[in-house]
Amino acid sequence: MKVFCCLAFFSLSLTASAKVIESYPLEEFTAFDPKQKVHFNLQLEQIKLSFDDKGYMLSKRMKAIYQTESIEELEDYVIVQYIKGCIFSSSKKKNQVENYLNVNRDLFGRKMKFRHPHWVIDSIDKDPVYATSANYLRHDLYRWQPGPNSTDEKEFEYYYRQKPEFPQLYVTDAPTAASYSAYPETDTEYAKNVALEFSTCLIRTEDVPYSVAENDVSLKEKAIKCFDWNIMHVFDFAQKKFIAPKTMPKICR
Repeated sequence: MKVFCCLAFFSLSLTASAKVIESYPLEEFTAFDPKQKVHFNLQLEQIKLSFDDKGYMLSKRMKAIYQTESIEELEDYVIVQYIKGCIFSSSKKKNQVENYLNVNRDLFGRKMKFRHPHWVIDSIDKDPVYATSANYLRHDLYRWQPGPNSTDEKEFEYYYRQKPEFPQLYVTDAPTAASYSAYPETDTEYAKNVALEFSTCLIRTEDVPYSVAENDVSLKEKAIKCFDWNIMHVFDFAQKKFIAPKTMPKICR
């Protein structure tokens, strides 16, 4: 996603009443291309937050990192992300459950419901590169940390402000959180459900045009490596918990 806070994406730091009650690492993917001499790594973290006495949120934080042989080679690579699925809401009142699409996002210059039945490039404009903005060069908003083993997310610098001393850059995001809340006084329950699949790819910069169609999957064929991952948090009102369905919910297809 090319912006850091928008209708479609949820920033953990901007939710004033939210409190992180659980956080732990999930999967980690690693790859090394001996021909390109570039390392590519993707880390996932599970986060659970409580925002009041009526409910809680679930989210995943993604961090995609690449490392080259030299600082000069960092601009030779970019990250492109594909996305499929949807974010939808559910309400239960008097044992009747209703699902509906009410979350919007920006995609390739237009606003739309956050629903992608087929793979599309995860970008707000026609430049497919992940985590960029029209007001910056392609790598400007990529981040770096003091050393290759740094873990404190508060210790980072943007590439456009200062070049790193170590040849490593990364992008990070926490997609929209799934949430649940209950209101016994009205016998009503609400849930925001997240059912999204991602494919995060490292590609040589020269192989990525500045303008493509949103459904252009040909870039994946040029990728050095793509990591596939997902966020499946769909609330089951009968079990009173989020579950991870094995297939995409019908409303997203």
